[in-house]
Amino acid sequence: MKQHVKTTLLKNMGGQVEPLEAHSGSLMQLVLRIRDCGTWRIDLAGYTCHWSPASCRLHGLEPENGTIPLDRAIRVYHPYDAKQVAELIKEAIVERCGFRYVARVTRPDGQIRLIECAATTELSETGKIESLFGIFRDITETCAVKDVADSRGAALRSIIQFSPAPTAMLDRNMHYLEVSRTWYEFHGLPPDKSILGKSHYAVVPGIPAKWRVEHQRALRGETIMRDSAVVAAEGKTSSASGSIVLPWHTPSGNVGGLILMVTPRGQLESSAAA
Repeated sequence: MKQHVKTTLLKNMGGQVEPLEAHSGSLMQLVLRIRDCGTWRIDLAGYTCHWSPASCRLHGLEPENGTIPLDRAIRVYHPYDAKQVAELIKEAIVERCGFRYVARVTRPDGQIRLIECAATTELSETGKIESLFGIFRDITETCAVKDVADSRGAALRSIIQFSPAPTAMLDRNMHYLEVSRTWYEFHGLPPDKSILGKSHYAVVPGIPAKWRVEHQRALRGETIMRDSAVVAAEGKTSSASGSIVLPWHTPSGNVGGLILMVTPRGQLESSAAA
């Protein structure tokens, strides 16, 4: 559902202009420079399209005089995306609403870039739409990083799901995000009843207090190897098992939660000796 965009200037209770409002133009320039954005405007009186030098650069065009025929501005996109952009512009004019899109641009040097556009409308006092204006931003690298992060996350979940050792991935609140089939078997849990989203402490209530402390240490970035008994879901202990508790990290480097893995008893000592 499209949303109409209305811009209002905030005033304080006394009716005075907020301190930064007088410098709103300069502040906007700073924001655009930091985000590496370009601006654009379509005047509907003559359907002329004005792009800032930054907007031209983002699309691989020479700045020229900044005035670009609307049909040419649309044709810089991939043919399929150009059709969608044209439809959004038509709908914006009819419905007097803003829009947003991400479209592919093939620059003259052969690079394919992803350009994000956010637009709003300018209305006359009678409510007639006079222009469309907005910003462009290149999000190619941002999307690439996200794709890599998503791929790594999917791979990690697959590794955990099919791990031969009982393994679980939890968030910072100790709720299950992914578990191996062997995790169900080890804890004697019904395989047909998912525990995803549930608290580890609720599923395995007999965990000693000192292990909860270790979980908090791991959430601060420490890896903990414990070659001792592991508590199962019924509160029983398995004398033949040890465990590894290690943090997993988000793309920004922060600890996103924990990975718990049950290991054969004595394995950790053997690994350390080796």
